Amino acid sequence: MADNRGVHPCRHCLQPIPIEATRCFHCQASVSDTSRWRQWATQAVALIGAMTAALSLFYALREGYYAVEKRQQHREALQSYLDVADFFDQQQATGFALDAYNKALALSSSDLSLQRKVFVLQAGQWLAQQSGYADHDQQSELRQLIMDGFRLLNQQPERSVSATLNVRLAQLLPYDRDWYDPALIQTLYTDALHRAGEDIGVLYPYAQWLIRDDVDPTYGLTLLEKAAQLAPDAAHIRYAAGHQTITQTQQMAAGLSHFLAAVDVDSPSSPQVVEGKVNARQALRRWMLDMTEPQWLALSGDMQQRLLDAVASLFPRDRRLALVSARRWQALARPQRALDRLAIALPEEQRSEGISAYTVDAFEVLHQLLAQSSADSAEAQALETRLQDYHAAQQEQQVMEWGIEGQHRYKVGLVVWRHPESPEQQGIPIKKAYGQYPFARAGVKDGDWLVRFAHRDVSDIRVLLRLLGQFSPGSDVPMTVKRDDQSVELMLTVE
Repeated sequence: MADNRGVHPCRHCLQPIPIEATRCFHCQASVSDTSRWRQWATQAVALIGAMTAALSLFYALREGYYAVEKRQQHREALQSYLDVADFFDQQQATGFALDAYNKALALSSSDLSLQRKVFVLQAGQWLAQQSGYADHDQQSELRQLIMDGFRLLNQQPERSVSATLNVRLAQLLPYDRDWYDPALIQTLYTDALHRAGEDIGVLYPYAQWLIRDDVDPTYGLTLLEKAAQLAPDAAHIRYAAGHQTITQTQQMAAGLSHFLAAVDVDSPSSPQVVEGKVNARQALRRWMLDMTEPQWLALSGDMQQRLLDAVASLFPRDRRLALVSARRWQALARPQRALDRLAIALPEEQRSEGISAYTVDAFEVLHQLLAQSSADSAEAQALETRLQDYHAAQQEQQVMEWGIEGQHRYKVGLVVWRHPESPEQQGIPIKKAYGQYPFARAGVKDGDWLVRFAHRDVSDIRVLLRLLGQFSPGSDVPMTVKRDDQSVELMLTVE
């Protein structure tokens, strides 16, 4: 309230000021109505500014949150693709792994590590599909791979990655018909070996190239041996080392040892290892069947027994192997083991049947085993008689009729010796000429040698039958026989 002295208190600091004053001398605040409105306007603008700033901060914080959340989702998606790719890569599912790595690369296109992984898998997939030089359609893809490989190699990756890139490039280059440079391939492999000399992923392909292209097979075998030592469960390396050892150095025992180690690998870790195990298994079978006696005798007794036990386990029902194994066990003075294997080659139900060309070898081994056993002398004697009869029958061939079914059947009526006692004598030795048959009626007798038929020399029964088939029934055909060192001319009427 104003007093009689013309002053009133300031509304801000309550100090007395003149009524006509527009500003307080004490607090410097405006006390006029116009200034009051201006102050309110200023405060309103300040309030609006503060609210705007608050809203701007809110929206900025919200966008920042969304950006952080999006980056987190990006990282999680990238990591999930990498985890999936690593899983498929470990399972040797190259196609699925490559798809997952490409998805990851789309999220992080500048990641050199991802680019290298994609290149390695793409190159491996391309190589797995090739069997020779790249054709026209594949050439552009091959060259793009090669350029990508050298680009990534020039980015100075770590030693192990650089070695892998070197190997992949060295594997790709031989397929480019316009750019096959052995010196460059040698340099790439040498650099890879320098960077990762204990890595079988370097040693094995380098050895393969040295051997396959005949660059240095001896050094290639050395690398294979080193790789086999570093990875004893890598059946494909064991098989390659065994095959090369036998073919290159003729060291049968060392090569077979690699094969045995390969087939003993448990739980193969990749299709390549599975293939190596299968190849080693077949190699053991092939060598057991084809091995010469000197090669077998050069093996130690322990190695011989290991081989016999291995093939019995790998091929329990293989009759050919069982027969070979029976012979080997017999030579090792292990008759019971020989009989066990012979039971596969010659089952009990077949022993009472007639001896045939298919079973005669097994019967021979059985006879030898029975002869060595004093308890089976009677059975051995009976089997010996059967074998003698069989071999005697194999020395002769009986032809009563001959011809093609549905056409004329020529009457022959001869029994001829397959293996004459005088092989220097030319012609067909006649053991028996049956009466009532054309040759006997023409004058051929037991013991004659038929040397010419239809003015042509005959050396065996097949030649005679082929000539006979050229004449129709009723034809008269001249022939010559040897009888007591005399030539006798006869005439056969074809029936």
